[in-house]
Amino acid sequence: MFDKRCDNKPTYHFHIKVIVAVWAAVLVLMTFTGCHRKIYDGSDTSQQTRTELKKDIVFISAIMVRDTINGTYAMTEGKAELLPGRLKKTEILASEQPECDFTYEKRDKRGKVLSEHGMDNPFIVEIETVGEDGLLKRMVAQRNQASLFLRIQNVEGLAAIAIKNDQHVIGVIPLE
Repeated sequence: MFDKRCDNKPTYHFHIKVIVAVWAAVLVLMTFTGCHRKIYDGSDTSQQTRTELKKDIVFISAIMVRDTINGTYAMTEGKAELLPGRLKKTEILASEQPECDFTYEKRDKRGKVLSEHGMDNPFIVEIETVGEDGLLKRMVAQRNQASLFLRIQNVEGLAAIAIKNDQHVIGVIPLE
């Protein structure tokens, strides 16, 4: 009945029967759940290439420096590139956030502000270390130069991003 040998070890034919039975069960389940459409008709959206995706993310990279004597900031380099995809979390308007020293503005071709959003201070670094007593210590350091990497949502009419500190423009990055 089970096609076993005398020594109670399953034979090659028994393994084949089990594999065929499992595949048959999987095919039946796929038929009832509708999964077969994704396999055969190519409707799986994860198969899209990067060029087919809508370009909705603006990736900003910039180098900023801090003048410690005057307490001012400047941008030495800046680049804004439109890329395909979408943000995982939504942006919060600066007016809806607690006070932020650093903000970015989305601007149109005429320089009109479309929206303003708060951002973390790129010059402040929090470092966690273990102290001599074996406890976790958090240290805050302020750098004189910072690399800014920021992803923002593209909006209709967006032409430039202005990076600001306390309402003073550090630099304006045109969208490529």
